[in-house]
Amino acid sequence: MSDQSKGSALSKLEEALDQIEETSGGPTKGKWLEALTADCAPLLADWDCRTAWLWNDWPDRTGRDIGIDVVAERHDGALVAIQCKSRQLHDGDGKPITKGEVDAFVAAASGLNSPFAERWLVVNGAVDVNGNALPVMESHQIRHVNLRADIQRQYDALARPSSSEEESPDPQVESRDAMQDEAVRKACDRLTDNAEATGSSRDRIILPCGTGKSRIALRIIEQLTEPGQVSAILCPSIALVAQLRGEFLMHSQQGIAALAVCSDQTAARGTDLSKDQTADLSQTSARDVKGTVTTDATEISDWIRAVPRDRMGVIFGTYQSAFKVAEALQQGSHELTCMIADEAHRTAGIKRVVSQAQQLRNF
Repeated sequence: MSDQSKGSALSKLEEALDQIEETSGGPTKGKWLEALTADCAPLLADWDCRTAWLWNDWPDRTGRDIGIDVVAERHDGALVAIQCKSRQLHDGDGKPITKGEVDAFVAAASGLNSPFAERWLVVNGAVDVNGNALPVMESHQIRHVNLRADIQRQYDALARPSSSEEESPDPQVESRDAMQDEAVRKACDRLTDNAEATGSSRDRIILPCGTGKSRIALRIIEQLTEPGQVSAILCPSIALVAQLRGEFLMHSQQGIAALAVCSDQTAARGTDLSKDQTADLSQTSARDVKGTVTTDATEISDWIRAVPRDRMGVIFGTYQSAFKVAEALQQGSHELTCMIADEAHRTAGIKRVVSQAQQLRNF
């Protein structure tokens, strides 16, 4: 992104944050949130949307608005149906969304003939859903999206100084960005040299918390993966899948086609880590991960085959669902260019059911 484009995006995002702050302080009917959502959708990398329309402006709409406020188109051409609910906020919090408020949206956006790949409920702050609405959200896979939080994350990502702009306060102490650059350079050189010599390569990077391991992983994948190729990053939890996907999309220097491979069925929430170090103890659901989310091996294989030639494909998966990625690779005779295991120490010494363990070894 050029400096001019970055400056324009920062200005628009800052204005959006100001509008949310000003408008959410009193009673609000929501039309403003619909317009703001449509305007901001293409600016938010984590949303992965090419464009968005208010319902009445959507070229393919049929009939009047009966629950869908905004329609967004992802970069892969899939459509997202969005309902916007604004609340008066007190210290950032608002009254929960009720079941009655989402019923019309469910009826309009779901069903066998629905053209929508995703359904989102967009709110203007820390606005939860009540106990009656939650089962409806879960059964219809409606993602709960805090627009203000997503705008703030994107703003912070764009406002962060680049490596060339950041300087260490002590000239004798290396900056964090310089350390990251060195780690990426050395890792890529070693991986490339070993792969050329032996046909395959593996390595490990050990760093303390707060040193930017996610950013290092992104840069390694970016350097080793050509457009049209596919790499993967595996981690212990759905929460980390969502975090890494957002980090990669916001900070990548080239276009990314993203796929999440995780599910609530394979997330062992509440399990003692002493029994399984890879257990997902987070409270994040697969429903909270934006974009395409699957554990169907055929769908994964088809997605790999369809990665655009001008974009880098990245699979974000949990260790619990990694065997589905392995199954897809075998099914379609695909190859990953690079695979990164985040918090790989969590997998040490783990014994699995034989069928799953065998696929992981092959993977």
